[in-house]
Amino acid sequence: MGIRKLVYVALRQDWIEIDPTAAVEWRPAYAGWKAWPRDAMAQFETRWPLGSAPRTG
Repeated sequence: MGIRKLVYVALRQDWIEIDPTAAVEWRPAYAGWKAWPRDAMAQFETRWPLGSAPRTG
């Protein structure tokens, strides 16, 4: 999607004449976010204590 926006700006600014992304129709399948199982959460919390970067981000 970011490339399409860049190409759109380039077309409007007359930096390019042809949209090279016009024929691209690929979209990844989206299954949504899945919750972690309790054992995976426990492993994460054991490995990364409160205040560590992975726990704050």
